[in-house]
Amino acid sequence: MKKNCLYVLLIIAFLLNVGTLFAQDKAYKMTTFAEYGYNSTWQNFGGLAFTAEIPIKQYFEIDCGVKLFTANVYAVSGTFRTILQAKKGKFYLEERIIYRAFARNHINELSAAFYGGYYHNYFDVGIGTFSQAISVMGYQNDNMQHRYLVVPFNLLYNIEVRLKKESSKWNVGLKISNGEIFELERFFSPIYTFKGHFSTSQHIDLQAEMAFKPAGTFHQASNFFEFSTRIGLCYKF
Repeated sequence: MKKNCLYVLLIIAFLLNVGTLFAQDKAYKMTTFAEYGYNSTWQNFGGLAFTAEIPIKQYFEIDCGVKLFTANVYAVSGTFRTILQAKKGKFYLEERIIYRAFARNHINELSAAFYGGYYHNYFDVGIGTFSQAISVMGYQNDNMQHRYLVVPFNLLYNIEVRLKKESSKWNVGLKISNGEIFELERFFSPIYTFKGHFSTSQHIDLQAEMAFKPAGTFHQASNFFEFSTRIGLCYKF
């Protein structure tokens, strides 16, 4: 467990230093948030996360972050984003890597995603694909086929609508997606998120989210799986 934590911290430190080295005049953001939730597997759980959004030149960005759960689960994420400005919004392509260590279950999970979409002041839509590899920590076997479980293809999608322009001092929105910065779910397991933010100054933005994740195929087989709330602070440099 301690070794996994060290790997997570080393990776996030590397991503932050590389991004800062190439950051230009565009502002970059540092965000931290605390999370409380309940699900049918972990029962009550808490989480703490740190993320950074760092621009590189005019058309590229790096997002990276680390997240720690009280359920003895850890995650690290890195995203490289290419941006093409349009008349009333922007098109983007993303390559994302997520590593999660379920130390409580002795399981590693590595996900790689390729994703594209269109971002507007009032909405954000996107679609893509991702692959996952799952392994058992410390498992020793000469037959590598028994060591890894590989899911080669999953559909990734995102639909988000906002009440006001993104540049507004405050805003609320609704998001339906099977992925976020630290988690990628099967296409039939969407996460419903109600989110909002309030800018107290030019540099400080307060954020809050409530997420609901039902269970079952398109959530028809079960009524409840997970509910979580997040409160965070974003500092814009």
